[in-house]
Amino acid sequence: MKKGAFGTQQKFRLFVAVHGLTTTTAMAGSHHWQSWMQGAIDDVDATRQVVVVQDSQSGLAMPFHWNRRTRLWDESTNPKDHGRSVKAEALTAGETVSVLSQRANRGLLAVRIVIRRAGAENNNVTE
Repeated sequence: MKKGAFGTQQKFRLFVAVHGLTTTTAMAGSHHWQSWMQGAIDDVDATRQVVVVQDSQSGLAMPFHWNRRTRLWDESTNPKDHGRSVKAEALTAGETVSVLSQRANRGLLAVRIVIRRAGAENNNVTE
């Protein structure tokens, strides 16, 4: 009989490594991974803390919930200024925004909402 490339011990280690990675991914799930989305605000419901943003790429309207940990940021049009933190009242229909979100129990939770101002030279979002 031909001897395999891997011995029993190596096969077992590979199985454990793959199984551990699969289990970790299944437990954590994709809902823990954050992603950016850009678009225009369609509607804001401050009492329910929901902002509906129309995706600039797909055109779909997506509702995002926010909470007290969500950072609301107004990007400055002045290139020397980095912007400022704002309150929820600054979210108005028609504003262009970038939303960093992640899946939560009740839909998408906005981790950060950045209001984009026309004429802002630096439209790159950095962590």
